[in-house]
Parts: sequence; structure tokens; C-alpha cells
Amino acid sequence: AMVGTMQATIENVVRAILAPADVDRVDVEQGQDHSGEEALFVTVALPHGSARLPGTKVLGVMTAVSDALLDLGEQRFPYVRLNHAGEDYAEEASRSETPV
Repeated sequence: AMVGTMQATIENVVRAILAPADVDRVDVEQGQDHSGEEALFVTVALPHGSARLPGTKVLGVMTAVSDALLDLGEQRFPYVRLNHAGEDYAEEASRSETPV
């Protein structure tokens, strides 16, 4: 049930920042990052032909997802990617680049 809650929470914060028309779907996967730490991988699928998102919006989504998960007591770091019509255009924020 935790994964369902997490999925719903992440979808809610993403949709709160982006217009509903800007979100096709949100996928959340559990796995390990490059250093073997448990992590979450969040992919926000943006519809084909939608406008490119400004960096401030992208960062806003990453921050909101991270904050929402901390509120749930989730310690794993979320790697958030925005997937634009099948192409990644947002760099993954690493923990060191994430504002505290």
C-alpha cells in the first residue's frame, strides 16, 4: 500500500505544479542508484508537442517531490526525470545540487 500512497502523492505534487495538460503520466520505480543506494526513480511523461518547461518549473517539480516524500517518512532519494515526447531533456538532479 505504501507504494500506492507514494505514487498518488508524487502524482499530486507534480500535477499541482504543472498544468494537467502538461502531464501524461507519472511512473515511480524502486531501485538502486549508481552507488548502490536504494533510490526512487520518478519519470514524468509530458505529452507530445507540449511546450518545453522552464528550468525553474523542472526544479520546482524535483523539490516538491523530494519534500513530499520526506513528509511521508521516505528516506530514499528520488531521481526525477521529465520525459518530453519520448526524449529526456531534464538533467537528473543529484543530491549535492538539490537545494536544502
